[in-house]
Amino acid sequence: MVFARRAQQRAQVGILGGLYCSLMVNTIINALMLLVTVQFRQLPPLTGKGLLCFVLAGICNSLVGRGLLFSAVSMLGAARAGVIKATTPVFALMEGVFLLHEVITPLDGAAILVVLGGVLLIALEGVRSSGAAWDSASRRGIWIGLAASFFLALGNLFRKMGVQEIPESSVGVLVGSVSGLITLSIFLQFTRPGTLLKTARKIDSGYVIAGVSTSVALYFLFTSLQMIPLSIANSLTAVEPLFTLLLSCLLIGKQERPTPMLLIGAACTVLGAVLLACF
Repeated sequence: MVFARRAQQRAQVGILGGLYCSLMVNTIINALMLLVTVQFRQLPPLTGKGLLCFVLAGICNSLVGRGLLFSAVSMLGAARAGVIKATTPVFALMEGVFLLHEVITPLDGAAILVVLGGVLLIALEGVRSSGAAWDSASRRGIWIGLAASFFLALGNLFRKMGVQEIPESSVGVLVGSVSGLITLSIFLQFTRPGTLLKTARKIDSGYVIAGVSTSVALYFLFTSLQMIPLSIANSLTAVEPLFTLLLSCLLIGKQERPTPMLLIGAACTVLGAVLLACF
């Protein structure tokens, strides 16, 4: 998210162009990883259900979720968008209730309130620091960030279902990135045909690094999904805002300097996520 923000500040390509660039990088890395994997071990049987789950995971997470997240980053900055993204475990839990018929305990409900309280603090922090400007643009960024978290969680749910059918992360990440890349390519070709050529001519290093880091993170996530429940895996990734805050300060500087209320809001979201994981 931090390098995506830096790329947005340079404004060489738009958000959709940056999304396409990151997905292209993902696909290249994932294809190479799959080639390496097949040299050392045999792939498990590929089932239609597993492949379908990976396709849906790629569209929900890598395409829609990441696209919305990039939009939130452009409106809120990397640090604040990172805190909003920490609501992903809440949506994962809610989706588990409606789709997998899981049960929410009273402690789960309290943890959800803590996470949402952190998001509220971010909103209040924005109002205090930006005034009316926050009401018009940045408030929309919060809703877009929450929508991104919903689709990221839904994608992780499909990933969990996919690795249960096909326990091989290299297959899952490649199918997901290819499905997202093909879907985005078709969309851009019919709606904004010049975007693909412009992105190819002006490949921004920030989006390339964002794509590389996303690929590395996905391999760790897929591996963890084979070992631990979805809710715990999602909750552990909720510490991401802390790293985002740190990297924002180091790489972006004054524009992303955290305020005390932002730090408290980040602490609340992480605390709520930890409660969801441990209890």
